[in-house]
Amino acid sequence: MKKDCLVGLNNATSKKVLMERKPVIWVDNSPESKRALQFLNDNRIEYVDHNIADLENGCCGGPSDTKAPVLFAPNGIFRNLDGILNYISKVKQNRSEPSASAFW
Repeated sequence: MKKDCLVGLNNATSKKVLMERKPVIWVDNSPESKRALQFLNDNRIEYVDHNIADLENGCCGGPSDTKAPVLFAPNGIFRNLDGILNYISKVKQNRSEPSASAFW
């Protein structure tokens, strides 16, 4: 999800920037989690990752019934490797690349 935002540089000027929310992926040390991260990196998709093992060691006990990997994105929740591959295909479909006719 992209959002226009005005950023104040000083009292006289401001700059319009485009901000985009990054998906958050919860992973563990499993091969599926490692492959999910690799697929996101290979497709140049920025994300924020959290290892659920680190969350379990925190003060609140963590999400004990969550199965990793799971990706939380602005357009939905994508569970397991198949769900994350589905998310990647949706992102790739939404990327707009200029057609050949844009250059003539």
